[in-house]
Amino acid sequence: MGVDAYRIIAVLAIYLFHSNVHIQCSYGVLTPFINMGAIYMTAFFILSGFSLYISWHKQNFYSIDVIKKFYIKRFIGIMPLYYVVALLFVLVMGNESTAQNLLLAPIEILGIQASFDTLFNVSHNGGTWFVSCIIMCYLVYPLIQEIVKQISTKIKIIIMAIASLILLYSPFIVAFFNTSGTYPKPFFRIMEFIIGAIACSLIPEIKNSNYAKFVFSWQALVAEYIILFCGVTLAIRRK
Repeated sequence: MGVDAYRIIAVLAIYLFHSNVHIQCSYGVLTPFINMGAIYMTAFFILSGFSLYISWHKQNFYSIDVIKKFYIKRFIGIMPLYYVVALLFVLVMGNESTAQNLLLAPIEILGIQASFDTLFNVSHNGGTWFVSCIIMCYLVYPLIQEIVKQISTKIKIIIMAIASLILLYSPFIVAFFNTSGTYPKPFFRIMEFIIGAIACSLIPEIKNSNYAKFVFSWQALVAEYIILFCGVTLAIRRK
C-alpha cells in the first residue's frame, strides 16, 4: 500500500512539473519546488523495479510459461493504449511525411524510440520516451530478478553503489562536454530500475537489522525528503 501511495505521489509530482513546463501553470509558492519535479521520474522508475520484485520474486523465470505470463501482462497493460495514442498523433498532429512515418514505423511499433535520442522532437517521441524506457526495463526484468535472487547481500550493495555513482556522475559529463541529457535515455532508467529491484530484495534483511525501527519510521521519511529537497535545490542553483 505504501509503495502504491508513493507511486501516486510521484505521478502527481511529474504531472505538476510538466504542466508548469509546457503550459506554464503556476502553483504559487510551491512553483519553485514543482520545477524540480523531474526528480520524481527517477523515483517512479525505482518504484517500478521495487514493486515488480514484490509481485514476482516468488516466481521462477527459468520457466518459459512464467516469462510468457509476465510479458503478456506487461504488453496488455501498456501497448494497446500506446499504439492508439501513437496512431492518433500521426493522423491528427504529426508533421512527418508518409515516407518518414513508414521509416519510423518499426521503431515506433517496437517502442524503442528512446534509444535514438535525436528523435525526441520527432512525431510523438517527446511524449512517449517514458513508455519506451519502461518497455525496455520490463524486457530485461526477468534477467534482473533471477540474478538478484542468487547474489549475496554484499554484491547487491556494490551493484547499487555502482549504479548510483553512474547516475550521479553522468550529469557532470553532460555539463562538461555539453552533450544531450540523460533524462530520456533507457540505460540510465534501467540503472534506476535495478536499484529498485535490489532495494526490495534487501527488505527482509533490513527488517531484521538493528536499524529497522528508524529506517521504517516517519522520521526517516522526513529526513529523506529534506536531503532530496536540499540536494536538488543546491544542484539547480549551481548549474
